[in-house]
Amino acid sequence: MAIMIGNLLFEIIDMFWVGRTSPAGIAALAVASYLIWALRALANVAAGGTLALISRSAGGRKWDRLAHWFWQGALLALLLSTCFSLLGFATLDAVLRFMELEGMVFSLAAAYLSIFYISLPLVFLFVFFDAVFRSLGDTFTPAAITATALALNILLDPFLIFGWMGAPAIGVPGAALATALSQGAGLLLFVWRLQREGLSLGWPRLAARGLWADLLLMARIGSPLALTGALFSLIYVFITRIVAQFGTVHIAAMGIGQRWEGLAYFACIAASTAVATLVGQNLGAGRTDRAREAVHLATRYLLAFTFLVSLAFIFAGDLLASLLTPDQAVVQATGQYLRIIGLFEVAMALELGLEGAFLGSGDTWPPFFISVPLTAARVPLAWLLAVEMGMGIDGVWLVIGITTMLKGALMGMWFLRGGWAKAKVKV
Repeated sequence: MAIMIGNLLFEIIDMFWVGRTSPAGIAALAVASYLIWALRALANVAAGGTLALISRSAGGRKWDRLAHWFWQGALLALLLSTCFSLLGFATLDAVLRFMELEGMVFSLAAAYLSIFYISLPLVFLFVFFDAVFRSLGDTFTPAAITATALALNILLDPFLIFGWMGAPAIGVPGAALATALSQGAGLLLFVWRLQREGLSLGWPRLAARGLWADLLLMARIGSPLALTGALFSLIYVFITRIVAQFGTVHIAAMGIGQRWEGLAYFACIAASTAVATLVGQNLGAGRTDRAREAVHLATRYLLAFTFLVSLAFIFAGDLLASLLTPDQAVVQATGQYLRIIGLFEVAMALELGLEGAFLGSGDTWPPFFISVPLTAARVPLAWLLAVEMGMGIDGVWLVIGITTMLKGALMGMWFLRGGWAKAKVKV
């Protein structure tokens, strides 16, 4: 949970400082975030495959295979990040024009994303090293390095955005540069820590024979998780096109609101990961009763937690917004977003908590068939309520909340069928 929330705090800190510039700057960062989230999700193609294969190698004490998969994973991360970086630059103008952004928002988002695309190999390698340490059973090191990089990001942001103490005042793109430099420093710490572990990784062993088969194997393992996350983020490119019709203030409001919503989201994801581990271990031991008990316990905790979050959103939405921007128009718009979303927040506990049960059992198709179609349905439904039915921006927020509620309800119904506990997985 610390690692996941730490990664989200990179964006919250950026939003805090950019929120001191202008609504256009906030909107630009919000728009850029959807593409950034999609690419961060795609980093799991390499990281997910690496985690699975290195953990198996470590469990079997096959240190030569561990070194093999380490270098294969690093190569895959570099290849994918380079390809996505080039693709990002090639499609940058077209994607931003598709979202129908205004002039200043367009130029600021383009500048921010340009720096991010240049730094994409650092992002992919940061996620890769995080997975390497977790596959070895070490979650403390990634948490500590993420916290260190976050602290550096906090220090660099005001210097590079506003030009404190004679530093160049880059403005909104300065936030992207601060994050890139911070993650670069974190990457160096990962390399240093790995050397201190005493593992004999040797020099890269990338023989041409079997190389592509290995890379495809890693990609096949990591792709389902990565593609689901990327698709979720890319759908917001289309939603932004709809929100843009109601003005820059509402794009900014959605961006700030989602930063606060992200704290609850990543807490649920962390609990879901724990549930997956407990369900997998207990089903493997033939203890279906304990697997079910773990799911029920985690779900109760998450429901209580998200209920408190809902209360905060409904009754203190404006206050939360004011912590990230002094612009009163954006504060009021964000408060309305949080009040509407807060009505449905507890459903996220069911959706994500039960997703861990399916993942741990190896029955991963139900979450896919529930989450992806309903998330995609937000685009036509938002257009229907907001534009065709004349509900305005509140129609967009209602669609996001209602589809979250439906995902949670359907996930609960599918879980109660019990098929997850009978899934056969060969290990």
